[in-house]
Amino acid sequence: MRSGLVPILFGRPGWVMPNASLDWDFANSRYFGAPITSLSLTRASTAVASDTAGVLFSFGSNVLRITDQGLLIEEARTNLVLRSQEFDNASWSKTATTVTADNLVGPDGNTTADTVFETTANSIHAIYQQSLSVISGTAYTASAYVKSNGRQWIRVYMAAGTAGRSWFDLTNGVTGTNDAGNTSTITSAGNGWYRVTVTRTASATTTGECDFYSELGDGLAAAFVGDVTKGLHIFGAQFEAGSYASTYIATTTSATTRAVDRPELNGTAASIMLVSQSAFFQTSGVAGGTTPRLLNTFGQLLYFSSTTTVTAGSGANLATATIGGAATYSSVIKSAFSFDASDFTSIANGGSLVTSANDWGAMSGPTQLGNNAAGNRPLNGYMQRFALSNVKGAFDGRTA
Repeated sequence: MRSGLVPILFGRPGWVMPNASLDWDFANSRYFGAPITSLSLTRASTAVASDTAGVLFSFGSNVLRITDQGLLIEEARTNLVLRSQEFDNASWSKTATTVTADNLVGPDGNTTADTVFETTANSIHAIYQQSLSVISGTAYTASAYVKSNGRQWIRVYMAAGTAGRSWFDLTNGVTGTNDAGNTSTITSAGNGWYRVTVTRTASATTTGECDFYSELGDGLAAAFVGDVTKGLHIFGAQFEAGSYASTYIATTTSATTRAVDRPELNGTAASIMLVSQSAFFQTSGVAGGTTPRLLNTFGQLLYFSSTTTVTAGSGANLATATIGGAATYSSVIKSAFSFDASDFTSIANGGSLVTSANDWGAMSGPTQLGNNAAGNRPLNGYMQRFALSNVKGAFDGRTA
């Protein structure tokens, strides 16, 4: 071999699973058997997704949202907040606070975050937005990216008919006290940023409210003399119908909707699917929805039938397997399915293999990945890896 030349290794790359005819490792941007262009996407809006460090990336309409977390597939959501990252705007009311706009690098990696400073008034210190329409009996989630600015604690006040408060510790990245009816989360977005969320079910059809306060401690909501050097940093406020926060949707003068993701196999990948007898999926962060789909063909379904089960279905015939290790679908789930004219099977995270002694039936396209044709069964999470094989049971041992 001449000096400076690198040998070319022919055959299957070492990372590809044995017997796989297609292996798409979205989280590591590795694709075998068919190019990623064999997966098309319909989404009639822009959207964002975060990487494992919490940094937000923007994606154009009809562009797959792939980061090192995998391929993100979500339902449609609408952010009701106006001027979602312009807290100096008059859409945001202020009480004993001032706002300096675009003075800090935000979770999107740009200088788009604002700083809310307290005044010296003996008062509450808040920014807030009212007139957010809510419908009785519907769950709503308020969220924002926040970072400490000299105060350890912030409070989020959420009104949806009745009102509730939730406190967050921005030094240690933990939730504090919740009023009755509120549930809350806090998630690191890197570089000291956290995304805080509060969920509450509307008790009336009325106008809601979303407020952010700097506070002196957990459970405290009394007036105090402010410090003009302190307050909070904030980016990307959101108020949406749903029992959890979806990815951030930027708004300006009106409420804005992010459309549903509808990925579909085409070309080489679609041809491989029609002759396959095994499928493998690795997912994470599935947040909810009705029977979130893994794969959907004209007559067959692979999906999460509950938070703890996966199901293969052909017509009225089902093979439902309990996810091993007492895991729920929000965690990393490895599921495998096999199918032919004699039977079909399901297994997940090393649990028990379940068989339905029925014909899987002839598959026909189109084939949706992580959703169905109507777009109303989205995964609502990350597809980290997807593989197909024409060998039955090829991936059953890969789920542990």
